[in-house]
Amino acid sequence: MFHLQKLNFRSDLPKVTVSLLPEVLKHFESNVQTGNSTESGGQLFGTFASPHNVLVSLATGPQKKYHRFRNFLRLDLETDQKEINQFFKQGFHYLGDWHTHPVSNPTPSVRDRNTSKSRFAKSEHELTAMLMVIVGTTITSENLWVGLQNKTTLVELSGVRI
Repeated sequence: MFHLQKLNFRSDLPKVTVSLLPEVLKHFESNVQTGNSTESGGQLFGTFASPHNVLVSLATGPQKKYHRFRNFLRLDLETDQKEINQFFKQGFHYLGDWHTHPVSNPTPSVRDRNTSKSRFAKSEHELTAMLMVIVGTTITSENLWVGLQNKTTLVELSGVRI
């Protein structure tokens, strides 16, 4: 394990910077999918430093009620909603979801894209977009796929140094 520092990702459309704090990266690292292990995943929570600057300070999961397979993860919506309510009371907003892929440079599958679009559409929120993070086998800005899902589009963000 190495010292994990905050990683930043940026998009111009919509104009936003997403910062993954060290605690989140450590959680990802402890759940990296290796060998024949099953997918891990969960939810992302954080705050807004400004309208265009999102701080992701907490990653949860995987939960016991999740159905985990080698190439598929089914979240438990009831468990997730309870978690959203709990963290909202503590001042953290639900920002989106994360999960693993057993590859060094992950990209979203068709199922990932459909799930992300469905979660955005079915969630009650005031967000213009939700995060999706796919964790590869190494935790660097080049080995995390970070995207924003709005009503119609999933946009990949670029890793940047700030």
